[in-house]
Amino acid sequence: MKKSEYINHLLIDNQTTGDKQGLYADVIDCTEIALSQTADDFELDDSIGLEALFEVISKAGRSAKNNCVGPFQAAELIATKLGTTYQRATKKFAETIKQSTDVIDIEDFF
Repeated sequence: MKKSEYINHLLIDNQTTGDKQGLYADVIDCTEIALSQTADDFELDDSIGLEALFEVISKAGRSAKNNCVGPFQAAELIATKLGTTYQRATKKFAETIKQSTDVIDIEDFF
C-alpha cells in the first residue's frame, strides 16, 4: 500500500475507534511525520494498524524515565515499525553544523 493510501486507511479506521479517536488522530499525525522523508511509492504493510502503532509508542513511553515520548520520538518509533526511517533535522544537520563551525582564531584577522 502506498504512503497516501496508508494514511487514508488509518483515517478511515479511526472513525470506528470510539473514545480513542482523538488519541489515534495524534498517532496518525505522528505517522504522517514519520513517513514525510519516505518516497511516495514506498510500500507499507497495511496489516500494521492504529493499535499496533500506538502500542509501539506506549511501550516506549512506559519504559522512559518520564513515562512519555514526544511527537518526534513517536515518529521515529513509527518509522522503524513501518520499515523506514525518520531523522529529525536537529540530528540530520548536527554533524554538518559541527563541521562548519570550526573555531577561527581572532589573530587570523590581524
